[in-house]
Amino acid sequence: MSEFATPSKVVAPVQQQVQQGRSLAPPPFQLKTEEKEGHGPEIETKDNSARFDGDNALKKIMGGTETIKKGASGIKVVKLQQALIDMGYKLPIFGVDGDFGDETVAALKLFQHDAKIAETGVFDQATIQTLDKRFDTRKDYLEAAADFDSKDPTKSTRTLTADQRKAAVNALKPQPSAAGAKFDPKDSSKYAAAIKVALGGVISHLHKELYEDKVDLRKDPAKNFHKDSNLQGAANAGKEVTDKVYGDLAKGPEFKMGVNLIDQWDDEEKIDAGMSPAAKKTKAKGKVEYLIDANCVAVNKKFNATPSDAVEAKALAPVIASFIDTSPKVQIMLDLETGWEGAQLNGIQYLQRFKDSSKEANRKRLWTLFHVSIHEYIHTLAHADYNAWAEKLGGAKQHTLVEGFCDFYTMNVRAKFPASTLKSLKAKVEGDFFDAKKDIPGVNDLDVGVYSSNAEAERMVGIVGINNAQLGYFQGKTKLMGDA
Repeated sequence: MSEFATPSKVVAPVQQQVQQGRSLAPPPFQLKTEEKEGHGPEIETKDNSARFDGDNALKKIMGGTETIKKGASGIKVVKLQQALIDMGYKLPIFGVDGDFGDETVAALKLFQHDAKIAETGVFDQATIQTLDKRFDTRKDYLEAAADFDSKDPTKSTRTLTADQRKAAVNALKPQPSAAGAKFDPKDSSKYAAAIKVALGGVISHLHKELYEDKVDLRKDPAKNFHKDSNLQGAANAGKEVTDKVYGDLAKGPEFKMGVNLIDQWDDEEKIDAGMSPAAKKTKAKGKVEYLIDANCVAVNKKFNATPSDAVEAKALAPVIASFIDTSPKVQIMLDLETGWEGAQLNGIQYLQRFKDSSKEANRKRLWTLFHVSIHEYIHTLAHADYNAWAEKLGGAKQHTLVEGFCDFYTMNVRAKFPASTLKSLKAKVEGDFFDAKKDIPGVNDLDVGVYSSNAEAERMVGIVGINNAQLGYFQGKTKLMGDA
C-alpha cells in the first residue's frame, strides 16, 4: 500500500473529523463487512464515471426494464437533458426543464445519430449505456474546463429550479443499497455492532501501517527522509498538470518545503503538545467519526445508513465513545493523525517525508505523491464560499462536497494526463530516482485511492451540469449547485 494514498487538512471538518479543519487525502484502507479485523483490502482505484452506472434512479433504464419517452417528466428527464447539454447538444428554448418534449426528442435523436445507435428519441437501454461509455472518457468534463471564459464566467451555466436544487442537494448523500431503501431504526443495534467491528479493524490496520511501522524512522532523518527537492518536484508536477486543466478557473502558488509543503508528522506533534486533554479527546472523536464516514462505507451501505443522520448518530454515539474512553485510546487516534499521509489546509499541503529502501520503490513513491498532490492542490483551489456552504450542510453532504468533488476533479485531471502523456514530467517527478528506462506507472499501479463519495459528486453534476459545478467549486457560485 502506498505511503501517500490516504485522507487531506479543509476549512470545515467532516463531522468534526479533524479539529484543525484539515481536508484529508483519499483513504488507503476499508474493511469489508465480511472480513475479519485487520485483514481488509485497499480502496478501489477505478476512475470510471459514476454518472449513470449505479445511479438508483436510472437502474431500470440501464437494465432494460424501463424507458423514458416523450411526455415524461421529473428528475430522470433532468438527468437526460443535462447530459445532452453537457455533451454540447442544445435545448435552446426550454433547456433543462424536466419535461420530455419535442425539443428533447430532437436533441436526443441527434445524439443517437452521432453515436450510431437507433434513433428512437427514447431514453432507453442502448442510449444510457452509450452515455455511460461517453462519460467514462470524461471528455465532456475536460472540454467544459477548456471552454471556460474568464471574461464571461457564467456562460453556459443555468439557474436551477426549486425542485432541481432540492434534488441536487439530496444527491450529495450516499445512495441506499436500492431505490427507496432506508435505514431501519430496528437495525440500530446491529448497525452499531457492525461499525464497531469494522472500526476496530480499520484502526488496528492503520495504526500499524501509518504509525507503528514509521515512528522509529523519524530518529534518522538523513537516512529515512526524502530531500526537499524531490518532494517539491513531485508536488509541483501535480500542480502543473492541474493548472493545465483548471488554471483559468483558479490557480495557486508553487509548492516549497517549509512554506506551503509541511512535514505532517512534525506539525501534528507540535499541535498535540499544545492541546489540553479535553481538546485531544475532541480531536480523537473527530477522527473516529471521519473513519466511520470514509473507511466504513461497506457497512453504511449494507444498512442504508448515513452516519450523521439523527437515528444513526444516536446508535453510533456509544460506539464512538468506546474508542476514546481512555487516554491510551485517545492517543491511538492522535497517532493516526500524526502518521496520516496527506492533508491540506488554507493552501498548505502536509505530507510524510519517509523514503523507501530501494530506488524503484522511491521512484513509485514520488509518482504516488504526484497523483496525491493533484488531489491536495485541487483542495486548495476550492473557494472559501464553497467550503462555507459545505460546512453549513455538514455530515455526509459536507463529505461529498469536500472530498467527493475534489476526487471528481482529480479524476478529470488524471484522464487528461494518463501515464502515456507524462514523459516530459518524468525527471521532475522522479528527482534523484529518475530512471529513463522505466515506464511511468499508471495510477492503478500505485494504489492511489479515491473516495467513494466521488460517485455522489458526479451524480450531483448530472443534475446541475458541469459548468454550474465548476463555477460553484472554484469560484464560490454555490447557488448554481443548489445552495438556497
